[in-house]
Amino acid sequence: MALTNKYTLICDDVRQENTGKLIVIGIYAGVVGVPQIPATFPTGLTFFQGWESDRPGKIDLKIKIQHLESGQIIIEARAGMMVVDPRAPIMIPLRLAPLQFTALGTYNMIVEIDGQKEPVIVDFNVQLAQTMLQQQGAPGAPRS
Repeated sequence: MALTNKYTLICDDVRQENTGKLIVIGIYAGVVGVPQIPATFPTGLTFFQGWESDRPGKIDLKIKIQHLESGQIIIEARAGMMVVDPRAPIMIPLRLAPLQFTALGTYNMIVEIDGQKEPVIVDFNVQLAQTMLQQQGAPGAPRS
């Protein structure tokens, strides 16, 4: 079974309305701002993923987040999903918690799919929030 990642949003949470619509809360645009290092997210982060499958069936996933420079793995998890209708969009919010970032820099979320050779790798950066504000030239941000 071929499973293809179409997108991954990094956010604080994904909730479902009574109507069935999903609400994505607190999207990070590829950069997670933290006030200091180490930084702990007790309730974690949610990786909201859209997938496509070529056929129905059960799919097992192995997920880990790794600091690229040091190779340190900060969390590992397993998940499974059942594809009933491959024509329908597959949307999965993966909440990984708790997360503790002990270094700034690039992190990878690596998703290994049972039966597929190549993992799906999503890169994101962890930066100090104050640095992000200065780079964006936000009003009220101290300037160097």
